[in-house]
Amino acid sequence: MPADDFTSRIGEKACKSKVDPVDKFIILTSKTILAELPIDAIYHHNFPMKILKILCFQLKCIGDLLLTTPALVALARAYPEAEIHVAVDKAFSSLFPCLPVHRIHPLRGGGGSVWMDLLREQYDVCLDFNSSDRSAFASFLINSPLKITYSQFALRPFRKKIYNVFVSSVPSQRHTADFHADLLTPLGIQCEDTSLSIRLPVGVLREADALLEKLHVASPFVIVHPGTLRREKYWFNERWLAVIRHFREYHGLPVLLTGSSSYRERKHLKGLTACKGVHWHDLTGKLNLSQFAALISRARLLCGVDSAPIHLADAFSVPCVALFGPTNPFQWRPRNPHSRTLTPQSTGSHCPQDQVGAMEDISADMVISAIDGMLTNISVTSHALKIARPATNSDSTALLDPQ
Repeated sequence: MPADDFTSRIGEKACKSKVDPVDKFIILTSKTILAELPIDAIYHHNFPMKILKILCFQLKCIGDLLLTTPALVALARAYPEAEIHVAVDKAFSSLFPCLPVHRIHPLRGGGGSVWMDLLREQYDVCLDFNSSDRSAFASFLINSPLKITYSQFALRPFRKKIYNVFVSSVPSQRHTADFHADLLTPLGIQCEDTSLSIRLPVGVLREADALLEKLHVASPFVIVHPGTLRREKYWFNERWLAVIRHFREYHGLPVLLTGSSSYRERKHLKGLTACKGVHWHDLTGKLNLSQFAALISRARLLCGVDSAPIHLADAFSVPCVALFGPTNPFQWRPRNPHSRTLTPQSTGSHCPQDQVGAMEDISADMVISAIDGMLTNISVTSHALKIARPATNSDSTALLDPQ
């Protein structure tokens, strides 16, 4: 794409999108500067002898941020003396106490002060996990001798002017958590099949327990999360209703119904939340991310579509029934061995070449059968553990920060 066409497209995108005016100014200014640089204006610096401050860009959805946590944990272990900062969407800032990082910069939607904070910092390493237009411009502006992204982005306009290390990894051939971890290889860090890591502060757990007490919900309980930002991932409300009824009538379990406050999602769930005759606790749009994470950590099981909650459940080793239609579970599935991934094919094994399908091809009976099998296994395992040894405080704490 010619540079003029690219810069015009970015300018239009910045002006039309609903972002902070300061963000728009920085984007428009940065693309002008980049367009005027010679093509060989690439950074040439030696690898820093000592890494004391690292900046990571993860400006995509909450699921991508959660699937980046294994990489963040690996960074912290490899460089225990280093400060780790993460630039994220402002909407996810409430997760900061739960992440293995020292500081969060709400770069997307955070305003001019966030950009100024970044410009004042001196980073030894910059890791850009998505190389979007925004993160690429920010990477160009910040002060760091080592700027790393994926080789698949190298052919995008101006990327070779911004980054000086490109990592080869094919996202379609990797689980997303492993794909993110691959970006650390230039730093001598190798990690594979590592667990997601979320740390819940005691105060957040107490808030969750207080909410459960207020709702008169005792353990065990289950969470049903039908919502998602992508319309093609929606499942039929009448099938969700059948699943909720099964939880209540067959297993006798309290059900928490959760979802975001987005207009599209609430509109989709309106037909479900308006149903009478089935009792559940409707928490859609009423929780921030850290509160939601704490409730998931307390649940016996979570049932939902391919969205952030299944990754939160995965981080806490909470059993999960995850419904996948238009997305390949090979890349996005929960890897907790106690979880079950359902697709229209329902083969049980997943590979990069799997064909995606439609949500309508997942029947309520398929989901109910998976739930029955999982709850039976959980009950048997829990009973065996109680016979083997009593529960201790250290056991319950271990679930909150899996290694």
